Amino acid sequence: MCSIKKYGVLLVVLVMMGCSQKTPSEYIADAEKAILENDPESAVIVLKNALSSDPKNLRARFLLGSVYFQRGNANSAEKELKIAFDGGYFKNEVLPLYLGTLNFLQRDDEIIQVVERLTGLTSETEAIAQVYKGLALFRKNEVSRAKLAIKRASELYPDSSYSRFGRAHHALHDGEITDALIILEELLSAEPEFMEAVLLQGQLSMQQKDYATAIKDFRQYVEQKPGDAQGNFLLIDALLRDEQYEEAESLTVALLKKLPDNAQLNEFMGILHFQQQDYSAAKTSMEQAISGGSNSPTSRLIAGVASYNVQKLEQAHNHLAAVQNVLPESHPAKRLFAEIQLRLGYSNDAAQTLGNMGSYDLTDVTLFTQAGFDLIKSGDDSKARQMLELAKKSNSTDPEELIRIGMLKLSLDDDSGLENLQTAIQLAPESETARLVLAQAYVSKLNYSSAIEVAQDWIEYDSEQLIAYNLLAEVYELSEQHDLAKQVHSDILQRAPNNPSSLKFMADVAKQNGNTKEALSLLKTAAQNNPEYVQGSFDYFVEAHRQSKEEAKEALALIKSIYEKQPDDLMKKLNYARALVFQAEPQKALDVLETIKPSKDMPLFFWKAQADSYLALNKPTDALNVYSSWQQLEPKRREPWIAAIHLNDGIRDLSAALGTVKRALSFHPQDGEFQVMEIHYNLVSGNVLVAKRLMNALPDNFKSNTTVKGLKGQILFAEGKIKESLPLLEESYNKSLDGRFAILIAKAKSNLQGQEAALTFLEEHIQKRPVDVNVRARLAETYMDVAPQKAIEHYERLVKFLPENIIALNNLGWLYGEAGNSEKAVAYAEQAVALRPENPKLLDTLGVVLLKNGDVKRALEVSKKAFDLEPSNQTYRIHYEESRKANQ
Repeated sequence: MCSIKKYGVLLVVLVMMGCSQKTPSEYIADAEKAILENDPESAVIVLKNALSSDPKNLRARFLLGSVYFQRGNANSAEKELKIAFDGGYFKNEVLPLYLGTLNFLQRDDEIIQVVERLTGLTSETEAIAQVYKGLALFRKNEVSRAKLAIKRASELYPDSSYSRFGRAHHALHDGEITDALIILEELLSAEPEFMEAVLLQGQLSMQQKDYATAIKDFRQYVEQKPGDAQGNFLLIDALLRDEQYEEAESLTVALLKKLPDNAQLNEFMGILHFQQQDYSAAKTSMEQAISGGSNSPTSRLIAGVASYNVQKLEQAHNHLAAVQNVLPESHPAKRLFAEIQLRLGYSNDAAQTLGNMGSYDLTDVTLFTQAGFDLIKSGDDSKARQMLELAKKSNSTDPEELIRIGMLKLSLDDDSGLENLQTAIQLAPESETARLVLAQAYVSKLNYSSAIEVAQDWIEYDSEQLIAYNLLAEVYELSEQHDLAKQVHSDILQRAPNNPSSLKFMADVAKQNGNTKEALSLLKTAAQNNPEYVQGSFDYFVEAHRQSKEEAKEALALIKSIYEKQPDDLMKKLNYARALVFQAEPQKALDVLETIKPSKDMPLFFWKAQADSYLALNKPTDALNVYSSWQQLEPKRREPWIAAIHLNDGIRDLSAALGTVKRALSFHPQDGEFQVMEIHYNLVSGNVLVAKRLMNALPDNFKSNTTVKGLKGQILFAEGKIKESLPLLEESYNKSLDGRFAILIAKAKSNLQGQEAALTFLEEHIQKRPVDVNVRARLAETYMDVAPQKAIEHYERLVKFLPENIIALNNLGWLYGEAGNSEKAVAYAEQAVALRPENPKLLDTLGVVLLKNGDVKRALEVSKKAFDLEPSNQTYRIHYEESRKANQ
């Protein structure tokens, strides 16, 4: 026999189709029957039909609300029960359900208002009301009032389930979880279907980490109230904590189909993916949870760790940064966060993270030392020393850690680092790194005898180690013991005929002896037999380039073939690009370099080669963009800023140079070189007051610097204090032979001693620095009025260095015209105009010398163009009128 429950909905529909319209009372009777038979779906349909016939039927509203409430559909229940309650339906019947719904929705103020204004309730109903009022007050943290309400409920109806439920909450808020669980156990043994108590028991079991009981309770709750999403969430959470991942995933996937944007479900899915080590999917799910409104530390933490595992370091950093303040000091994610900060170049931030960690272990030494090295790189030795102190606390006996600590000490001029390296060798005599670093440390201190001893001890320990012989030979070379170096290299070549460093040494010896062909042959052997030693192939290429075009082609072909065999090898690719740059093929070099995805710690050559290639193609903006990309990638490195500043200076965009210096200082606020540059570029931009203020703000230890003294001299000069400025300018000049100081000194001497003294000084400077084009240009310009022939001599030298210098070309045209050499005058003036055909000043000069040369027709044409471009210029008008008269 089929049950009515199974076919309830169908029966109702058939009744509606086959019979006349029922009355509301009949619908209600059918609904009550469906409720008794546990057929809530049929009950809902029938009650909606009743309300369709009679919207004001409070009994139908009450029953519909109660069905919704029992199924966990709180929002719909609240709507129907409120109508019934406000409409005056039997309050002792409707109130418990209505308050239960408001409690579920945590509408605490409404609960309190409803309870406090009601009268005429039965003791049982009032006890229920007081319990719900107490729960609302607990949530509002009004603990005293809440306890009074619970006490009142127990006084009204001490043995009711609700009074017991209230007492369980009372115990819970007193911190007596065990007592609360005992009360709930007694309550549920008497009334096992009290779902709110079942839910609370499950939550308390979770707190006690009794996941099996929690799962049982949550399952029961979800079966009774399938519409309550929160119950499902609690069940999934318990399953995850109990490592029942398969069932947790099944429930989560099913619910996500209905609620794809739910933050909690996406967080659960992220946990499941993470447990399965599917980090990409875990990252996606957690980020969906976060975008859906989750501010759970779990979401951020897993999103961060998952991002790290898929190498999305910036995203990992952002996620983990959001939870650093809530993580325990010893949490592993803090160490991971520090590592990510280091890898992103945020060395100062990493130092702070590491310094704030509550406990350390040996594995942290690597992080401390790496942070120290990065801080040194960014110029912050003080914080680097803090990292060193933290690393030393480990008292590590691990050779690798001792090497890192020793290296960091030596980088901070702490010679006790040598002891760490010596200890590392004692603990691990086979360590190549320890021996090489120790020898390098001795070499850096010019203690060659100790470095030689390190190499000899190594050979004594393992006479088959070729690298030890190479080290010994290298130290002999550095200490200029060339005969001993040659002897060691000869011995090495007996053991390893293709050893690249030995072949390079012998090639250098051959070149010194004038045997360039032998040198080339040795370098070729090294390059052909050691493709991994990319410097060797480049050395061969450079020497081949000097000796023979054909040999250079062969060398370039070798470099290219080495690269093409391993096109993903960064160093081989860069080596090929370097050869193309050397051979002045900038576009081909760019074609290779642009296939490389920039990353942190790329070799300096990668960036400089791109920029230089763009400059060779006359694309300075593209060159600057290269350095801009580098700055964005590694703002804490100094090199990209310095490179861009020098480039801006080279193309005479001093405003851009100053802007770059300011941006560099935002990342390197304590960097003395950038501070000095800021003063310099403010001075050359005419911002004397700003430069003076910056000078006064410099640390005292900088003010004794020779360059800074020169800048102070420039400030005094700009302020008209010429006599005071001269000694400072001369001190800086004598140290650097900088042409900028030379020009200022010449101006000062001209003011104090006369023009002849100034010109004599500049001539002396140009003898010392013949390629100083700025000083030569200043000399030539000064000589134009007082010694035209000397001006011609200097401008002729200048255009040899700078063949496209339009000022020099134009002035040579004018000077030769004045000297009566019209042929040369026209030739130089024509070159200037060819470079800037729309420049009226250049056109005017050409017009004048053409007229002197008798080419009156062209003179008129050119002079007219100059005048048309700048009709307000009286000189151009006069020259134009002269050419017109000559053509009449």
